[in-house]
Amino acid sequence: MSADEPIIRRRVVSGGHGISDARTNNAKTQSQYQPYKDAAWGFINHWYPAVFSKELG
Repeated sequence: MSADEPIIRRRVVSGGHGISDARTNNAKTQSQYQPYKDAAWGFINHWYPAVFSKELG
């Protein structure tokens, strides 16, 4: 490719992130992350490890 030939792009992404505003703000996406937004100190009925696996032996 010579220096005077233009670079051919496969697609043009507007907004810099490539995800449409309609998709990022739809109800399904928002409800998927709602437990993470609501959790202050973790999740109810979820086990969190208290030691590293190498400490178990």
